[in-house]
Amino acid sequence: SYYGSLLTNLLAAFVADLASVAIRTPADVLALRLQVFGKTNVKSDLSDWAKDSVALLPSMLICDLPYLLSRIFINAAITTSGENLGQYEVETIAIACLCAFLTTPFDVARTRILLPTLPSEEMDDDARFGETEGQRRRRLIASSKYREKRRQKLSVLLTLRRVAAEGNGGLQNLFSGWIERTTFLGLGRAWLDPLRVIGYLAIRDAILLKLFD
Repeated sequence: SYYGSLLTNLLAAFVADLASVAIRTPADVLALRLQVFGKTNVKSDLSDWAKDSVALLPSMLICDLPYLLSRIFINAAITTSGENLGQYEVETIAIACLCAFLTTPFDVARTRILLPTLPSEEMDDDARFGETEGQRRRRLIASSKYREKRRQKLSVLLTLRRVAAEGNGGLQNLFSGWIERTTFLGLGRAWLDPLRVIGYLAIRDAILLKLFD
């Protein structure tokens, strides 16, 4: 049925996105640690890299899913099986642009959550716990002893509220970079999706014809 097929697509997308985030997040965390803390520090703190990666996974998944799931819903509502390639291209790009724009706040939250704590904030916390700079271990998120700061750092909702409250920007803050995001995900990537589908179908049909010839 239609709804059964839609549910299957949503579940498949969720599993695929979970696997993708599980691979991407450690890579993003490692890149940030190298850029912010330096190679020597990162090599000596591999356990902290792993802890940061695991701690950030739920937040990264929450920030990633809205774009993917909204594309599936809107695509199922708009597209039919009767379009030609040109129509399908236009619909795919338009849907991707719309979803990219609407989910920009989650991308902003993702960026903020990945940003490391400022050195001044680290020093304030370390002084409170009696740690010196030499004892401090570099983390992208606060360690478990800073429970409230850790909770605020990893919460997508709190991050969205904090970003919206900055300055006088309000809702505008949450849509920072929407033009670049929409251009990249809509015009830069989505136009390839129909070609991927055609390529997949061509390879599948060729293999089936070869097997049952």
